[in-house]
Amino acid sequence: RVETPQGEESPVTSGLIVFEAVNLPLKDPLIEAVIDNGLAQLLLRPGLYRVYYASPELGLRIQVTEPVEVGMDTTELQVSFEPPLTQLTVEVVDAQLGVRVTDAIVVIAYDGPFGTWFMESVVEGGVSKVNVPPGAITVFVQAEGYEDSSESITLKDPSTITLSLQPILYTVELRLVDPDGRPVSEPVRVTMVHEGLGVSVDVEGEGPVLEISGVRAGGYLLTITPLSEATLLQTTTLQAIVRDPGVLEPSQVVVSYRLFTVEIRLVDARSGESVTIPYVLALERQGSEGVEYPREVEVEAGVVRLSLPPGSYTMRLNPVDRDYYVVETPFTFTVDSDETLTFRLEPRLFNVEVSVLDDRRSPLQGALVRVIGGGRVYATGYTDEAGRLTAQVPFGTYIVEVLHPGFKPMQTPIVVPQQAVVEVTLEPTVRTLAIRYGPIAVGLVGLAAVIVVLYRVREVIVERLLREEEYF
Repeated sequence: RVETPQGEESPVTSGLIVFEAVNLPLKDPLIEAVIDNGLAQLLLRPGLYRVYYASPELGLRIQVTEPVEVGMDTTELQVSFEPPLTQLTVEVVDAQLGVRVTDAIVVIAYDGPFGTWFMESVVEGGVSKVNVPPGAITVFVQAEGYEDSSESITLKDPSTITLSLQPILYTVELRLVDPDGRPVSEPVRVTMVHEGLGVSVDVEGEGPVLEISGVRAGGYLLTITPLSEATLLQTTTLQAIVRDPGVLEPSQVVVSYRLFTVEIRLVDARSGESVTIPYVLALERQGSEGVEYPREVEVEAGVVRLSLPPGSYTMRLNPVDRDYYVVETPFTFTVDSDETLTFRLEPRLFNVEVSVLDDRRSPLQGALVRVIGGGRVYATGYTDEAGRLTAQVPFGTYIVEVLHPGFKPMQTPIVVPQQAVVEVTLEPTVRTLAIRYGPIAVGLVGLAAVIVVLYRVREVIVERLLREEEYF
């Protein structure tokens, strides 16, 4: 009996058992018998014998035990030994490409003098090495995507056999849709590159369904390239697998949208300048929710650049701080190319009350008031009988200029809407002062002259009285 590679005992089915007498004076010390399914019958004299196993067909002769003693009462002798092993190398190659197939299973079917059994071996790098006893062997190879292959040999010495596997070629079906789930009907090129073998399959055609022939099983790098210059789609690459019996996973591929550069500008509708107030721009695209695009972005200095897939969008503006513009309805626009979009925002108007007084704190009616910002007049008008004028202007920094005949021009800086009330005091001109105080000045001068004359008369009278007193 022998021990199989699986660790089980098996009867020796064929060959010869040979006893060689060690201490007997025999003319022919060799006595042999044919083994039949693990049994052999011999007539032996008592004595010491060496025991061999022999197979003329395989060229084998090996000593299987230490010398054994056969006595007068020995009627049965059991011999167990390990069979000799020979290395068998199995190389698995692709019949078309001539390259090794790395993912395969090798099954050895042994049918020889040392039993009948099967053993499985793993292929590493397209090669499997196993140690098996000499005898009749059939090698079976299985690999996904290939037809099964086998070969039978009689193994005597270390040997190498090469098994060529014929690939199974499939026709797979590929369906193309855009990110919104709509069928892609434009012309495309589909390239499938086998990740293990490097072979590729190319096909051109119009979607949404393409049939691709000559495809092997295995993992692929799948690339879809749109061929139209006006396409809204871009080249898309993904992993795919072809399984037996010719099933492509995934069978439906989403071809990505191109991304267009869209510059959004927010402009003050009155000044034509960029809006400096920060806003949060909220975008909502019509279509599938699975399409990736920026949902919210902050706009600073009135300009933001976005990368957007094609489609129709609704845009809402939400102020970060105080809202200085009137944005009552959302904006809508469509993206199908690189472009710049300008949205004009109407500024909110704030009341500014200007009160004009003269130097005596009296209201000045008819004063010309102008509110100036950035070299532009935003509001103008005349004060009423109470010396007041109410103007409406957007937020910002302004100069309030006040003009009135007879008074010096006055300019006052204000910040709207922080300053809602402005009081301006005008200084009179020299001419105004002359007109205002002229009569009083003349009267005072006359009075002074009279006083001087009277004083002079008094002096004259006093002088004459003194002279008369001296005379008398």
